[in-house]
Amino acid sequence: MYAFFLITACLCVSAFTKSVEYSLEDADRYFEDFIKEFDKQYANEIEKETRFQIFKKNLEDANRLNKEHPDAVFGITAFMDLTTKEFVSTYTCLREDATQVYCDKIIHDADIDYTGAPESFDWRDKNVVTPVKDQGGCGSCWAFSATACVESQYAIKHREAIPLSEQELMDCDENSDGCGGGFMSTAMKALIAKGGQMKESDYKYEGSKGKCRLDKRKIVAKVTDCTSYNLTSQEKVKQVLYKVGPISIGIQAAYLNMYTGGIFPDKLCLGKISHGVLLVGYGTENGKPYWLVKNSWSHSFGERGYFRLHRSDNPNGACQMLNDAMTTATVE
Repeated sequence: MYAFFLITACLCVSAFTKSVEYSLEDADRYFEDFIKEFDKQYANEIEKETRFQIFKKNLEDANRLNKEHPDAVFGITAFMDLTTKEFVSTYTCLREDATQVYCDKIIHDADIDYTGAPESFDWRDKNVVTPVKDQGGCGSCWAFSATACVESQYAIKHREAIPLSEQELMDCDENSDGCGGGFMSTAMKALIAKGGQMKESDYKYEGSKGKCRLDKRKIVAKVTDCTSYNLTSQEKVKQVLYKVGPISIGIQAAYLNMYTGGIFPDKLCLGKISHGVLLVGYGTENGKPYWLVKNSWSHSFGERGYFRLHRSDNPNGACQMLNDAMTTATVE
């Protein structure tokens, strides 16, 4: 009970960007409550011990990260019994050549001549962002990111937020590889070619790739075009986000496995992009600017399924987001 209280305390105070230091002497009790909280199942005692050692190492890392990055909170999450390599290979998804895949229409900095974005903005306030979903232990973030973008574009146009089918993309996008990874741009191209996207309730998520069962009579969101944004300015990204709507982006996500709240430090995002998410807003807290991002690891992750990235002056953008061609869909 003592360990469970501390786990809960860590999650509760995350909204106030305060962290808890975990006593490694109590690691075994933290671990037992972690098993109960996240319903973990291990094949035998050997595997359980292996997972405990990984868990304990991650606790050490969480303590270190909390000291080094006081604007963010790192703690016990559902991923704490995984190594970084296991986490990245299971819960992120963008293929290595993702930065080379674009929609037919490509926008550059010079093409964006509009201004007017306010100091802070959140598309959730406009009721055009669907509830956070859960991709499970499948590298399907590309499908969730693309679908979330289409959902928001549909809601902006029709004033109704309808959950759409990621499974349709898993099964019917021939240029992506289901749980093995994919691209948001090719997902949107697949939707254009096939006419659009069905409701989630008509084509439910299964967490694995199967035979394409698209029923064109049940298409709700007709996707007619997609646009890639190859930008170098985060100010331009802000203008596009405000004018066009939520944007599918790729980021480097290795240290997100321990994130529970606050503004995630850009300094931890070194390496290639690996994870597809949805950019939905931006703002400033205590003088630190941030991007607001919708994830697909269930509402229990981070800040009710969302996380905030430091909107720094990094030329590659927050968590390498400018290294990927950001993507939006045109929906009828």
